[in-house]
Amino acid sequence: MSSLVQNQAVTTPTVTLCLDQSYRPICYPTACFIYLTLCMPFKIINRFKRSRLLQIAAALAAIAATWPGHSPAKGSVTDSQTLQCTVNHVHDGDTLRANCPGQKKAARVRIHQIDAPELDQKYGIASRDYLRQLCRKGDPVQLNVASIDQYGRLLADVQCNGNDVGTTMVGAGAAWVYDQYVKDKSLVDTQERARQARKGLWHDRDAIAPWQFRREQRQ
Repeated sequence: MSSLVQNQAVTTPTVTLCLDQSYRPICYPTACFIYLTLCMPFKIINRFKRSRLLQIAAALAAIAATWPGHSPAKGSVTDSQTLQCTVNHVHDGDTLRANCPGQKKAARVRIHQIDAPELDQKYGIASRDYLRQLCRKGDPVQLNVASIDQYGRLLADVQCNGNDVGTTMVGAGAAWVYDQYVKDKSLVDTQERARQARKGLWHDRDAIAPWQFRREQRQ
């Protein structure tokens, strides 16, 4: 974002800010009262930079999160949560969308602990198609959410039709173990068996890890 945009005065009415979903946590009575007090009248808003207002909002959100009786908004997703959803779309070998209860839009899901070849990388299309066989559109899918990444995607261990998708993808040579983020060390053994059997992408002895491929593409 350019410095010009960052330095523009905020003219959005305070009520609109409070009703906006991204500011919802601060709209509990006490926090919202403090926020409105700081931002009224509207002329004061014009004297604050957008970054300053966001800092205030973040601080008040933290206060609201610890306020007695506080609970997440209905339909919101938090860390360490298990969701029962249905498959909406498979984008590539480690990313899909799922329709989950209480969510208006399909949730973007990044399968945790694995990394599949990019679509423009060798075996990328085959990896995507293999995941589409495991998780067909409309199939039930269980998401064991570990966290939410910087892109707003759910990082989750995924089960489709009772099958652990990460383990199945790695075992078939359709994805790599994501060394930087792996927690289940049994996945490393599963990958080694797939490598020795030259399954899937391991048929190519010079297979390039997806994270290395992305790094080379950026250079």
